[in-house]
Amino acid sequence: MRIGLFCYFRRWNSLISSARGRRQLRWLLAACCLTVLLGWQILMQNDMELRDLAALVRDRNAAAEIQFALSENSPLATSVGCPANATCIGLATRIFRSYSYWNEVLQPGLVPACASNCRLIADHSQAHALLFHAYDLPSRRRLRRMRQTLPRNQLWIYYSIESPMQMTTQRCGRHCLKATWLSFVDDTLAYLKQFTFPSYLLREYPDTTEEATYFNWTMTYRRDSTIYTPYARFEPVVSATGEKHSGPIALPPKVSLAEKRFLSFIAASNCYPSNRRQEILTELAKHMELHFYGRCGDRVLPDSQSMVDLSRQYYFHLSFENVFCRDYITEKFYSNGLWGHAVPVAFAGYSKEELEAVAPPHSFIYAGDFKSPTELAEHLKSLAANSEKYNAYHRWRRTFGFVDNYRNPSYNVFCQICRKLQQAPNTAAEVDLNKFYNISQQCRPLDYNPFSAHKV
Repeated sequence: MRIGLFCYFRRWNSLISSARGRRQLRWLLAACCLTVLLGWQILMQNDMELRDLAALVRDRNAAAEIQFALSENSPLATSVGCPANATCIGLATRIFRSYSYWNEVLQPGLVPACASNCRLIADHSQAHALLFHAYDLPSRRRLRRMRQTLPRNQLWIYYSIESPMQMTTQRCGRHCLKATWLSFVDDTLAYLKQFTFPSYLLREYPDTTEEATYFNWTMTYRRDSTIYTPYARFEPVVSATGEKHSGPIALPPKVSLAEKRFLSFIAASNCYPSNRRQEILTELAKHMELHFYGRCGDRVLPDSQSMVDLSRQYYFHLSFENVFCRDYITEKFYSNGLWGHAVPVAFAGYSKEELEAVAPPHSFIYAGDFKSPTELAEHLKSLAANSEKYNAYHRWRRTFGFVDNYRNPSYNVFCQICRKLQQAPNTAAEVDLNKFYNISQQCRPLDYNPFSAHKV
């Protein structure tokens, strides 16, 4: 054994000591590297071909799946192709891996009430516009192939209700370091499961990607979107000119002070927000009564209807978003806040002006108006002790109502797309999603302190 090793090392030493031996080693090394590179290329090519084959199979099954998903609620998807003289829209992706959920978003049964001769079809090549859901986007390679093979004048519509923070690579953040090992593992795994859907266009942010310029229209909660789709709408029951609201509108519930038992509560399932929400809440809880519902607290998170009932016994609901991004105002403010029985205390959007633009006047308290969590807590306690001042935040309920975005013909997503396509069928301006979702321009930094005086 020793003799063998001695001979091996002696031969190796003689090989590398000569110029010829070193040249042979270099050629051998180059050949090995080339073999590895070629093998990797073949492996990646086969992987891409398999993915494309799987995508092709999904496309072939998509027509039947769309037909089945929409058949019960819509007479619109009656054909694979586009009938003559019709305006046709295709579904390029599922929503959260299902075509059926498009029924909830589009409510295509309403289309006869708002737009004529509009159809949902399964053949992408014949559609005037294609709808893409952000979390279900195909791979970049497949997206490029679609753009090359489908009609160039076809409009691509990008649909998302998530903030730029959610549409980029998710990070647990420094809050994870504070968790114990077992809860860290459990919570982190549960948290990461929310983000298993591909969002290839924006994952590589801030690098500019060509695919981010493929889209023509945006359909998001942002007010500067082509199709504006906020989480909810609250509008006057009677306009300033005395005209009643034309569409269906629901009046908010009446509030009874006799049912109030506790000062405030918050309901949240994201324990690792991309802002300082947890720090702010921890500080607030030191100075006032605050109940925590959800995975981050010690109380069970109720469903949406139970949330409304739960709010009866609270004076205030803390509508704190997990990011501060432009126009990003979710159900925390609308459904859990305004539609409930408690006054929403809001940290949402990029500024107070964005909340004022969508909410009834004097319907909420903006937490950023105060210098510290302590000052905010003292203000809430003083309001709860003064029934006249507190009730002033509920007066809007007499004159404003809730408008369902999805089931109202004026705001229904499918109706808006149909009308816009029929009014301006050749509007094909490109939208650069890298700019539309630029985090540095559209969101507050992670360490942003919403209180004006000092850090929490």
